[in-house]
Amino acid sequence: MDSPFGKIVVPKVPNLIIQQILDKVVSEELNPGDKLPSEPQLQVIFEVSRPQLKSAFKRLENFGIVETRPQSGTYMAPYGRKILEGLLTNVLQLDEHSTDYRSLMDTRRLIEVRAAELSAPRITDRELKKIRQANEVFRQNATQDRAIDDDIHFHLLIVSTSGSPVLNSQYCILTPDMIDFWKKLDVMEEEMVRRTGETIAEHEAIIAALEAGDGEACARAMTIHMDNTYSTAEMLMKKYGELK
Repeated sequence: MDSPFGKIVVPKVPNLIIQQILDKVVSEELNPGDKLPSEPQLQVIFEVSRPQLKSAFKRLENFGIVETRPQSGTYMAPYGRKILEGLLTNVLQLDEHSTDYRSLMDTRRLIEVRAAELSAPRITDRELKKIRQANEVFRQNATQDRAIDDDIHFHLLIVSTSGSPVLNSQYCILTPDMIDFWKKLDVMEEEMVRRTGETIAEHEAIIAALEAGDGEACARAMTIHMDNTYSTAEMLMKKYGELK
C-alpha cells in the first residue's frame, strides 16, 4: 500500500548527547580545549543514565574528539572549531549508517592489504609462528561456532605486525562490527563450507608470502583473499537479504 508517510526513527540517547555537544561547538558556547563538566554533573544536565552517557563519550574518545586527563577531567580536543564540527558530524553519520556492511568490507580490504604489504619485510620468526598457529586453530575449528573469532584473530595478528599503530587502531575499531557481520551470515550451508576450505588455502598463501618476506606478493595474496571474501558476502547478502 502506497503512503506519503514513512517509518519514524527515534534518535538514540547517545546521539542526542553528541548532537548537543555539536550544537554548542557550532554556537561557540563550547570551544576547543574546554574542560567539560564531570560525569555526575553531565548526567544531571542531560538527565540521562550513566550507561547512556558512557556510550556517547566512548565514541567521542574513540574518534579523538574528547580526551580524559588523569586527576584532571575530560576536555574537548584542542583542534580547530571546524575540525571538531566535522568530526562530530561524522560520528553522528557513522552511527546512522552503522549497518553499511559494504563500507565496512571496503575499509577492511584497504587496511589489510596495506598491512600485509608492510608486515612481510619486517615480521619476526616469533610473530610468524603465532600467525601459523592461528591459522591451524582456524583449520581445526572451521565448522564450529568459534570459527569466525578464530579467523578474525588470524587477521588481527597480521595487522598487528605491520608496524603501523594507525592501521592497527583502525582495524581494532572495525573488529566488533566485522564479527557481528559474519555471525549474521554464518549459515552452515554448502556455500559456507566451500568458502571455509578456500579461506584456509588463501591464509596459507598469505603465510607463504610472509615467510618469503615479499611485501608485494603478500599484498597480492591478501587482495585475492579479501576479494573472494567480499564476493561471498555479496552473494549471501543477496540470498538472505540486506542485514539489519
